[in-house]
Amino acid sequence: MSEGRIQKQTAVTRLIEQLGNVRCMVLADFTGISVEEMGVLRRSMRAAGVTFRVVKNTIAKRAFGDLDISDGEAGLLSLLQGPTAIAWADDEVTPVKVIQGFSKSHDGKLVIKGGLVSGRHLDADQTAALGSLPGRDELLARLVGSLNAPLYGFVSVASNLIRGFQNALRALSEKRDSE
Repeated sequence: MSEGRIQKQTAVTRLIEQLGNVRCMVLADFTGISVEEMGVLRRSMRAAGVTFRVVKNTIAKRAFGDLDISDGEAGLLSLLQGPTAIAWADDEVTPVKVIQGFSKSHDGKLVIKGGLVSGRHLDADQTAALGSLPGRDELLARLVGSLNAPLYGFVSVASNLIRGFQNALRALSEKRDSE
């Protein structure tokens, strides 16, 4: 095999290893982003725990085919047109939120093409809609808060009953002492 072919196969293998078990993968067009802006984007992705790579479309097509996530021309393969970057993470919402945040602060230069979330192919609008959902940690915090609310209410009522009983005993004690 030629040296170029070996490098391409290595790139495909590495991409397959990285994308093998991800929950969320977002494809984006990065046309018009400067080197400085790309550095800002990469730092914000890294800070959020999102992996971000610019990939050649041919390498992505091979990797998607080997991972059996391409879904033909109607799926991810149709998104591999023009400059393509892939952002992925274990959280279903974080990559979309980071891309949308960067896009808002940089005049819409980073455009979502579509994605794959929990094995389901999404178009650009469906993927962008994920950005309005709360993240996994926030949802877990809400769940814990919801589970905690009845217990907090019970403790509050019980403590008020005990406090009321204490006040009644104190009043009786003071009344008896004053007599």
